[in-house]
Amino acid sequence: MNKEKIAIIAIVFSLIVVGVVYGISMKSNEKQITKSKSVELYLEYNGQLTSQSKEQVVIPVKLSKLLPAVYPSASISIEFDSQKLEFTGITRGTMENYSKKVPKWDVDVDKSNEIGVINAIYLDKSGAKDSYYKSGFEEGSKDIVLNLKFRLKDDAKSSDKLKLKISDAVFATVNGSEDKSSLSTLKGTMKGKDLTLEVK
Repeated sequence: MNKEKIAIIAIVFSLIVVGVVYGISMKSNEKQITKSKSVELYLEYNGQLTSQSKEQVVIPVKLSKLLPAVYPSASISIEFDSQKLEFTGITRGTMENYSKKVPKWDVDVDKSNEIGVINAIYLDKSGAKDSYYKSGFEEGSKDIVLNLKFRLKDDAKSSDKLKLKISDAVFATVNGSEDKSSLSTLKGTMKGKDLTLEVK
């Protein structure tokens, strides 16, 4: 084999290696970009529960971030053990709408306890001025969507692990059905992180 053929083979081999490395690098970058854009809705509780606890348990429902868009409606469904937890209602969070007010969500407390699922909804009826915007979100200070309130029932025992599961959640944009800009746990554009309450 002459030197020219060896040189050509070496060049081709080098190009193949460069192409493979570039492809791996591009995939890695895509993953990082996707990860950086991911939105997570999660439940947070840092207190301690005992079977003797009678006070209300307040659990914030929080967002990790809010992408630039107008969100005139939203809904959150959370499953809970209604045999051992009594859902007593919701309170306003800290996330603000375009009017710089904290919106009030609606929920049917009695129905929630009957079926063991909290279905909370928000709908802007003002024509956008009361919609959620990115400007109304700030991590650490304006990131609580709403607060859930519970009480332990007498059937709750020490060592019980009571799971609160986000079964569905949506922050809908105006054109979400067309441009897929809505945040949805079912469609994978938003992640849901559940919470387990441990009774000591």
